[in-house]
Amino acid sequence: ICTFICVFEHKDGALFDLKLIHGLCICLWAAKLGSFLLYRVIKRGKDTRFDEIKKSKFRFFRVWLIQGCWVYLNMLPSVYAFAAQKVKPEFILISVAGWSIFLFGLIFETVADYQKTKFRQNPENKDKFITTGLWSLSQHPNYFGEIVLWYGLLIAVIPYFQSITNVLFALLSYTYSSTDNIFVGCSNVKKGRS
Repeated sequence: ICTFICVFEHKDGALFDLKLIHGLCICLWAAKLGSFLLYRVIKRGKDTRFDEIKKSKFRFFRVWLIQGCWVYLNMLPSVYAFAAQKVKPEFILISVAGWSIFLFGLIFETVADYQKTKFRQNPENKDKFITTGLWSLSQHPNYFGEIVLWYGLLIAVIPYFQSITNVLFALLSYTYSSTDNIFVGCSNVKKGRS
């Protein structure tokens, strides 16, 4: 909702179109993630990642707070771009490249999630780790896809930044997010919390 408020606040031709495309990319990611998680909960009957955490209201709140901060950090460069009043037209192809990288990451993550879902549906694979498909290339291809898509969105908003400081700040937020995905997310999977 915030994405589209920011986008539609400045309806000014090409800049509006670029912001709209970027906002649609974010909405596509959110719809994909939300529908996948909902499907998984419906199929399993619950989200086992939260079984232990739900016993403590503080821990449960902390998890949701951390997730909210993670989304905020990932959205920060995009929010900055949505608020921008001008764009450097000579760098528009950078946005196109960023959106292409985003799309690659989203497809990669989606395929990895699909492969893992299909793998887990087979009762013979209970307590086994998938090592076929994209999972033969990486231990966590879904996280790889997630990291790639957010870096794609970061690249796409570079034309909106007015200084190198803006780019470095955005890169810092994505580096934190990537580090969180790699070290926290992957360790949770290894502990059986996925």
